Amino acid sequence: GKKIIFFLDRVRQKYYLDTSKLDDSFAIKLQSKSGKDKELIDEILICIRDFQKLKTAIPSDLIKLNNLIEEFWNETPKSPKGDF
Repeated sequence: GKKIIFFLDRVRQKYYLDTSKLDDSFAIKLQSKSGKDKELIDEILICIRDFQKLKTAIPSDLIKLNNLIEEFWNETPKSPKGDF
């Protein structure tokens, strides 16, 4: 769960969002503030909610979540905006 706590901490610090309810309105706010793919954010939130529900996770899920979180914080956008 450390990864999740760290992720939510960073979201709070960087985007000033309340992370107590990881619902759809949170996902929308995070997407508009971060500019990341909604699918990516949804996948991260699904993983986090599952983990919080079950209080445990299988290693493959943790690896997946880890990769999703890394992709979220990765500063290089997938599509270049065009350099003028």
